Amino acid sequence: MTDTMWTDPDGAALGRAAELRLAGRPRDALRALVGLPPTATVLIEQARCLDDLDERGDAYRLGAEAVAAAPDDIDVLLPFVHIARSAGAPEAALAAAEQALALSPDELPTLLTYATEAAHWPEHEDRAARAISAAIDLAPNHPVVASTFGDVLLGTGRYAAAVQAYDGALRLDPADEHALQNRAAAQLALGRETASTSGFWSVVHDRPDNAPAVRGLRRSVLGTLQRLRVVVGGSAIAGFFAGVPLGAPGPTLLIALTSWLIAAALIAIGVVLVARAMRQNREPLVRLLRGSTLLRTVAVLLAVAAALVLLAPALPFAFPWPPLAAFALVAVCSALSFVLHYQAAPPAPGRRRTDPV
Repeated sequence: MTDTMWTDPDGAALGRAAELRLAGRPRDALRALVGLPPTATVLIEQARCLDDLDERGDAYRLGAEAVAAAPDDIDVLLPFVHIARSAGAPEAALAAAEQALALSPDELPTLLTYATEAAHWPEHEDRAARAISAAIDLAPNHPVVASTFGDVLLGTGRYAAAVQAYDGALRLDPADEHALQNRAAAQLALGRETASTSGFWSVVHDRPDNAPAVRGLRRSVLGTLQRLRVVVGGSAIAGFFAGVPLGAPGPTLLIALTSWLIAAALIAIGVVLVARAMRQNREPLVRLLRGSTLLRTVAVLLAVAAALVLLAPALPFAFPWPPLAAFALVAVCSALSFVLHYQAAPPAPGRRRTDPV
């Protein structure tokens, strides 16, 4: 059966499913597709819904079946490029992008998709540059072209330039979810965790089922926690050396005071980090803490470690246990954070839920 053999009810059901998916309701979209004949268009729509639900293996399987059934259908090939990339099949993604470009070399959606995909391959960066240049010539003021230019820069590791490109796209279309999400990914790569958290949250707030954005949000918060672990751990080390009897002539009092000042300064840096994060991203941080016992545990252990460092000068009789205990707690936090990082695998770049043009 070919895609042209739908009955009118089948076509209406497929259209309804696409509307539901674009509205951020992929599960409802899958229900709308139940009972439809397994044509290439139906299969690729099912695959797109599963991809939105982060069920990548099944999405890739259905997408590959759709491409096998309709290898010359641009409307099947272009979505499959994104599905294959997110499923960890870059060769299949590149092959689909190249096939689409061969079929339609002068169409804007094809040029944009190929440019984004080819940018992931160092040997194809020149081709990606030519494709995005051709797209810019076709539609120089189109927001999708601007954000795809950001995708090419992001794919080649030029994160600061990518942020600027996404800024330009968002000036043209402030509601572009794709640009918002990928700008946040670029900011995360640059170590700008606070800005990245805000960016990912702006996407997750409106579309909580966006699994890559949720993972990106978690990794942004974990980046902030990593900085806190460094400053608290450093303060614990400074506090330990401040109380170690040197056993040699020299300005031991001066060394002790200097070490405690360093420890206090590091703790102050940690307080500033927390205050800035809470001021700019209170809602996402609170929600993540409420939703993860492990994350709450890490936050509490870091707070206890910082308190031990600050209280150590008032407890000279307890030396060296306060700074040693603080450092041990930081080590435990590092182990727990490894689990959290594993749970929040690197976020995939944002994928458009609508056609590029």
